[in-house]
Amino acid sequence: MINNVIHLKYNEIPQLSSKDKMYQSADSAYDGFYKYSTDLESFKSVIENRKKFKTNRRVLVDVLLQQYQGTPSNDKILSTIKSLSDENTFTITTAHQPVLFMGPLYMVYKILSTIHLCRKLKAAYPTNSFVPVFVSGGEDHDLEEVASMHIFNRDITWSTSQTGSVGRMSLNDLEKAIDELTALFGQTNYADELRSIIRDSFQSSQTYGQFNINLYKSLFSHLGLVVLNMDNKELKKEFIPYALTEIEEKISFTTVKASQNALAEKGIKEQAHVREINLFLFGEGKRERIIQNGDSYSIGSTTYSYSELVNIIQSNPGEVSPNVVMRPIYQELILPNLAYIGGGGEIAYWLERMNQFSSFNIPFPMLIRRNSALIVASGVQKNLNKVQLDSKDFFQSEDELIKLFLLKNTDEAFDLSHESIALNKFYQNLAEKAKSIDPSLEKYTLAEGAKQVKNLKTISSKMTKAAKAKNEVQLQKIQNIKSKLFPSGKLQERYDNFIPFYLKYGKEWFSELLEYMNPLNKDFIVIEE
Repeated sequence: MINNVIHLKYNEIPQLSSKDKMYQSADSAYDGFYKYSTDLESFKSVIENRKKFKTNRRVLVDVLLQQYQGTPSNDKILSTIKSLSDENTFTITTAHQPVLFMGPLYMVYKILSTIHLCRKLKAAYPTNSFVPVFVSGGEDHDLEEVASMHIFNRDITWSTSQTGSVGRMSLNDLEKAIDELTALFGQTNYADELRSIIRDSFQSSQTYGQFNINLYKSLFSHLGLVVLNMDNKELKKEFIPYALTEIEEKISFTTVKASQNALAEKGIKEQAHVREINLFLFGEGKRERIIQNGDSYSIGSTTYSYSELVNIIQSNPGEVSPNVVMRPIYQELILPNLAYIGGGGEIAYWLERMNQFSSFNIPFPMLIRRNSALIVASGVQKNLNKVQLDSKDFFQSEDELIKLFLLKNTDEAFDLSHESIALNKFYQNLAEKAKSIDPSLEKYTLAEGAKQVKNLKTISSKMTKAAKAKNEVQLQKIQNIKSKLFPSGKLQERYDNFIPFYLKYGKEWFSELLEYMNPLNKDFIVIEE
């Protein structure tokens, strides 16, 4: 499946954000905004600090065992869940919204990065145990972000009129999207297996969030992944004191805003919008913000006194929902977590949170950027060989790629840059001579030179056009390769879905990828089949 792996530095990847590159290169601009450097040795301090904070492990284990009831699970997963009762067992966590059919490839990379790190930590710290946890963040209500996926040059969309928390939505409208997707599988090696996994996950679920969780369990339990739904009443009981503190003291607003201002002084824009109160309450098909207006609080169109609001929260803990600013606090409260693994955007908003965590007296985790990868399928690799270009060349723009190909295959005959430099120098020297005879001739001579350089550029453009026409077939191959590796001009991992690879290789594809998904290695990887 994997024949070769190429490592590239993040600063070689123009498609990545400057923030992303800064964190991966340990840029000094982020000094003071994270607690631990991302290396194995630092985990000694992370473990020691985490042991000082007591997570309610009993509640966590009880909730997980309840969530795994009725799910076909191997004994090893259940044993892993029970091991979280032990004070020497910790989690490594990643999280995401329930994207349709697992969405882009980076979802797989996040999970495999988390599993790989747990195995690496077990080897380095054998007296401790490390559990990879995927948190399904289904409480958000932005359906547009999670309702589409791309596969085989097509978009599959879940069309529903439901509102409120995405994870709590019913499955009434989802079967059409499942039918549309599974019809594309054909009779490839693992088509029937994947159809069964998707169908079984659907039939054993009541909500969209549960469907996604069951899908993750089916695909990754064999690698030891534990999936947690934080939208749970018992877990949220643990969160209530922190929710009330958020309402009373506005801790998140003051601390996160201060961090954002400090980052802004270094030219780093804010990542997440922080509000005075960063909490919602669920209603019937709704998820509404808690907004303070003087001495009262509004939720939707209803106004409450402070005591009434406190009573609602304490009586209905399961209906309290943190937003993107408070969700990390909730997550780190209920999990005995050491590190969070996320994409560049996620890491950027976590970097605004360390003072917030300190004010809530909750340990701040190590922040680790997930692995990023580009997969070069065997068919694409054959075409790369035909055009005599490397996969790493394709991170350039299409124009730069074409120029590179022509330079390699036309003896540089069409490129007149050297001649242009020489001609420009010739007219500069000529202008100096003309100036010595009559100063007024200098300007005229330079103007004539500019005309000739312009004419030379026109000739070069015509030669380039002719070279392109002569190599039309090869250039078409280059354009096709570019569209395969960077669909819609995006990084492949942010567009393509895992399913085409699964249909060819099954779960073994995850196992083989896992070897290379080491998030402590800060390189972008190109995987060639």
